[in-house]
Formats: sequence, C-alpha cells, structure tokens
Amino acid sequence: VRLIEAHLDVLAFLLDDVLRLIRNCIQHEFEAVARIGVEGFKQLLICTGKNMKPQSWQKVTTCILELFKDSMPTKLMEVDAKVSAQLPFNKDDVVIQCVVQLLLIDMLQDAVSQHYETIPESGIMTLLDALQQSFEFAQEFNRQIELRQALKRLGFMKEVKQLPGLLKQERESLSCSLRILFQVQADPRMSGSEFASRAVDRLLRLCSSVLQNYVNK
Repeated sequence: VRLIEAHLDVLAFLLDDVLRLIRNCIQHEFEAVARIGVEGFKQLLICTGKNMKPQSWQKVTTCILELFKDSMPTKLMEVDAKVSAQLPFNKDDVVIQCVVQLLLIDMLQDAVSQHYETIPESGIMTLLDALQQSFEFAQEFNRQIELRQALKRLGFMKEVKQLPGLLKQERESLSCSLRILFQVQADPRMSGSEFASRAVDRLLRLCSSVLQNYVNK
C-alpha cells in the first residue's frame, strides 16, 4: 500500500493485480486473513484515493461490488425451517461472511467520506448498488423469524442469547446508503444527469421501505 501510495502514477498498471490479491485475502477461509485483507484495502483507498484517476476508481468500485456479492451469507437462506435436521453449510464460513459484510460497509463509508469528490458519478452509483444489495438481503433475512428460529435450533450462533440476525448489517448498510444519497442530492456533478434521477428514486424507495418495515413491526 505504501509503495503504491508513493508511486501511484507509475504503478497504476499494477492495480488489477493488487485488487486481485486483496480480494483473495478477503475471501480467505480464516477470519484473521479476511480482516487483514479488508484493512489493507481500506488503507489503500484512504491513502491513494485522492490521487486516483476515474478509471482506477471504476476498477476499485467494481471490485467492492463484487466483494459484497461474494461475501453475502446467502447460505443462511438454504435452511428449510420445517425439515432441516442439520445446517446445510459450514458454520464458520458463513460467520466469516457476516463479519466481512460489516467490515466492507465500514470500509466503504470511510472511503466515500474522505474521497467523495474524486469518485466518478458512475462509481458512486456502483457503491450504492453494493450497499443496496447488502441492505435488502439483511432486511429479508431479518423478517424471516421462523427461519432464524430454525437456525438457532440447529446450532447456528448458539452462544448468542437472541435469534441469529443480520440487524447490524441492515442498519449500517441503510445508514451508509442514506448518507451517500443525501450527499448525491447536493452534488452539482449529478445535477441533470441520469444518475440524479436514479439516486432520487433509490432514496424514495429506501425511505418507503424503512417506513413500511416500521409499520409492520
């Protein structure tokens, strides 16, 4: 990271390889390695973001979107609440995915807060796509009480008193999304562009979803 920070212009051609290395670390089976990967990515963005060209930011934001997709704990949805007699997945693998989702949200939030002005409009929308997917998955999972009860019964996160849930993922992805979307509304770069109308539509749908969820509770 320090080497790229010091010589970003010269070493920009290595960005694809660096992102591939970081991605491999984040997808590692051991949580400690995954954490190191996210922290390395975070430092790369914080240290070099202000000097990144739009093309580099596009690669970075696409990588972040792919990481969100790859680390989504979708196997939680594979449990049949009525007939499953055991967990159909490796518990540790899914727990690591849940951790990585939270780490990625934190990393994204820090990167955008420090370098919003240098991230191209399309890159901002890509990051919002990543957050939207994380929010929608967590929200849908949290709504399925019977599924969460089955996971608890089958031993998933049995050391925790409450039902297994992705409440923090839902809350943090929503909070980060709203913060960026409000920033987009005040961004002169977005004014009159295709991204502006998409951002308004997304903001309205998110707010509607939150209100509907509150009413249903």
